[in-house]
Amino acid sequence: HRVDVYAARVHTQDLVAGPLVRLACARHLEDRTKAATKGGHPKGVHFDAEAADHIIDYFEQVLRLPDTLDEEDEPIPFLLTPANTFIVGSLFGWKMRTGWRRYREAYIEMGKGNAKTPLAAGIGLYGLHMDREQAAEIYSAATSIDQAKICWIDADRMVTASPELSGLIYQSLNNLAYEPTMSFFRPVSNEKRGKSGPRPHFVLIDELHEHPDADVVNKYRAGAKRRKQPLFMEITNSGFDRASICWEHHEHSRKVLENLVEDEQWFGYVCALDKDDDPLKDLACHIKANPNLG
Repeated sequence: HRVDVYAARVHTQDLVAGPLVRLACARHLEDRTKAATKGGHPKGVHFDAEAADHIIDYFEQVLRLPDTLDEEDEPIPFLLTPANTFIVGSLFGWKMRTGWRRYREAYIEMGKGNAKTPLAAGIGLYGLHMDREQAAEIYSAATSIDQAKICWIDADRMVTASPELSGLIYQSLNNLAYEPTMSFFRPVSNEKRGKSGPRPHFVLIDELHEHPDADVVNKYRAGAKRRKQPLFMEITNSGFDRASICWEHHEHSRKVLENLVEDEQWFGYVCALDKDDDPLKDLACHIKANPNLG
């Protein structure tokens, strides 16, 4: 599977990756090996290749990149890079014994310019109308409504650019609606802290390093208690504040990947340099922080 191929190439150092990405790939390969044994994985998790393929095909066959045109001036397909394939395939391919998805929390940290926001927008659209969730509530959340709208606008433009989606999803001001399941996709922020009552299926939290506290994360997580397989996806640059919710989740991801804490429902993909790298002199290490470089 393409997810396995990426993990194996990183593991054998055929692909250059940072220390925590290497650990994420090792975790995937180890879990695959355990799941393939006679008794199955001791935690009861397994990789559903068909489910992973479903969302990968959705990206590459349905979604279009509205700001990139081909020779005929048509938006090009959203072809996933190997790194993005690993992220998307892992999030939707790994299942629990119940059949529901394994990962509920995803922390994605990589350099600016790696198209984190369009990736999140595509995942939001999948949750809106492809996940068989009744009355799904999909939120693009950030510290300000303007920041939250960046991800939502990407999704809105993808709907317009896709022949399959433009007649399927109803577009209006700050809202995408899929009427057959009474589902919607909206931008939200913590500027109005009194707002309550969301029951999110997916929450896409943009630029976590800019969040002054955990207000947005905690508020929406509390509303998802009755969802069978909610997803909280945090995308961010590395930031600099080590007293922030971003640093807290960075450290939790590191500890999960280093097997210092156990959290089977947490997915971490953290791009970083090795301690001896010198990015000012050695260009070869730049891809460790920027997995979609090139």
